[in-house]
This record gives sequence, structure tokens and C-alpha cells, in this order.
Amino acid sequence: MPGHSQAKFFYWVDANHVEAILDKLNSWLQVQSIPRARQRPCEALNPAFPVIHVPPDVWNATCYRQASWFRTSDLKDKHLLVSNTALSISLAILSGRISKITGPSVPIISRSQYISLLKTPAFIKRAPPEWFHLLDREIPVFKAFLDRIGVHIDLDEFLEKHSANHAQFLQPLGSVLATIEHEDRQIPCSLFPSSFICSACMELFGVLGSHLQKKAVKNCPGLKYAPLGPDEYFLVELFKDYKNSECQAECI
Repeated sequence: MPGHSQAKFFYWVDANHVEAILDKLNSWLQVQSIPRARQRPCEALNPAFPVIHVPPDVWNATCYRQASWFRTSDLKDKHLLVSNTALSISLAILSGRISKITGPSVPIISRSQYISLLKTPAFIKRAPPEWFHLLDREIPVFKAFLDRIGVHIDLDEFLEKHSANHAQFLQPLGSVLATIEHEDRQIPCSLFPSSFICSACMELFGVLGSHLQKKAVKNCPGLKYAPLGPDEYFLVELFKDYKNSECQAECI
């Protein structure tokens, strides 16, 4: 996915429109059915799928606690479509583009700095209570992961990092804690390396940070379908009016 030529394009679709859109996509692509994500929404970043459908229940299938951000969002009942080629889909909303960019290493942020984000009104108002309670099945998985990468922090601090990274993308543009330069502009970026990122799909598909037109997002360890290099980020660009963006094909 290096550069816009191999980007992923995503579209949010109302439930009452999704079947009609899928039928038209089937006809346009000359296939019997559009593939569906099964376990995680980030499956949609697999370049092997020209178009893939992510129903709302997929967000809960594997990452249930993390999906509390999705379940408490305005998008909770909407379907996600992701394509390798830009399509003109008249009934889609909150459309955007995901590509890869090379950038500097993530900034070094002190604990006192990132903890301050957890006290901001934007985070306090938006954070789902469910997010803060690790599931029993997650605890041994996270402990084993931290042992494997040789990091000695407790799970409370691990969750603080996950929370602060989401809080970063909830801030107004002028209040974000860290940025990187892209095309002569400063854009908000993830606060930590991938090992300390959780549920990056929330930023990648605009569930969180929809007020930020561009952001540089690190992948979480579970996102294996489009891996990033150490010096790479996903560039997420949201289009307020997708029909005015650079569409390469028109199917609907």
C-alpha cells in the first residue's frame, strides 16, 4: 500500500442501503458476492480483496472490549465497505483514503504528558466505561505479549498508553500532543510504536478522530493484513465530500 496508487478507500453505508449497494458491486465486479470480513475490521486492509464488506457485528467478533468505541459511536449501525480502487458510491458517508507514508520515529512522550490527555474533556466525555475493564481472556494474552517483547510494565500502565493514544486523536487539532510533517503540514500522529497501540482501526476508519482531516496512524500488533515498517505510518485522509475527490472508477 505504498502511496496513493495502492491506497485503500473506505465508505460508511446505512444498513437499509447496503444490500442494494452490494448487488450493484456484484454486477460491476462480475462476482457472486462481495467478500466479508469475519473476525476483525482490519481484515479489510488485505490488498488481496478488491472490495470487502465489514458488517457492524465484525467489530465485536474478536476485539470485543476495544469495539466499545465503535458501539458508542454514531457509526455503530453502519456497514463499512473498503476497496482498492476509488469508487463513486452515492449512499456512502464519512469516506476516506488510507495509504502508507514514511515519517520520523514516533515522538518521545513522557508519562506525565500522555497521562494529561486522559484528563481532557474530549477524552472523558467520549471514552466508554467498558474500555477500561480488561476481559479475563485478555489478561494472559497481554502479559505474554509484554514478556515476549521484553517490556516490564504492569497492565494498568499498558492500558494507559492505549487510552492516551486514542485520546490524542480526540483532541482539537491545536491541542494534539504530537505531530509529524507531511507535505509541509504538521499532522497528528500516534504517540507510541506499534507495540503500545491498540485498536488502531478506530482511527483508520474514522470512528475516532473524524474531525481531523489527516492523521498518521501506527498499526496495532493485531493488524497483520498490511504491516508497517518501523519508519512507516498509515496516512488517513477523510473526505467531507467524496464526490469531489479523485475517483478512478464509477460503479454506482
